[in-house]
Amino acid sequence: MSQSSRTCVLHPVRVIIGAAAALSVVAVLAGCSLSPLDLAIFDREQQASDLPPSLDNLPDTIYRDTVRYIGEDSIGTKYFASEANDPQGSAVCLTVVASDDDWSTGCSTLPPVEVTIASGLRATLEPDAAGGDEQVGGYVSVELPAS
Repeated sequence: MSQSSRTCVLHPVRVIIGAAAALSVVAVLAGCSLSPLDLAIFDREQQASDLPPSLDNLPDTIYRDTVRYIGEDSIGTKYFASEANDPQGSAVCLTVVASDDDWSTGCSTLPPVEVTIASGLRATLEPDAAGGDEQVGGYVSVELPAS
């Protein structure tokens, strides 16, 4: 009686696809979402001071419990980050509030997120803010309106 031996050869592509699928399942089961921008500001719990003056003006797609206050610039404009559901996947948003009448929200599935408000102020949200006239909270580059 002869013994036969079987050798199992794993195809590298199948192993990678299987590993990726397994990690996706683990992330979903753990309740994790992958933000298009890895901002540490989302690692902490939301506080009352994180909320803009009115949540009623925010788009319905924004997850209200993810809104975080980033900071204020030298002319008093306030900046908020949030996550949102977008038809193309998970998105990160920037809300810029200069006044009750001059504010805007922009969202993107890929960085950077750029928002321009009526006064001409332009803000860019990205993991490491650089450039512009000033930076706010380490995440927002601001180009102030011409005086």
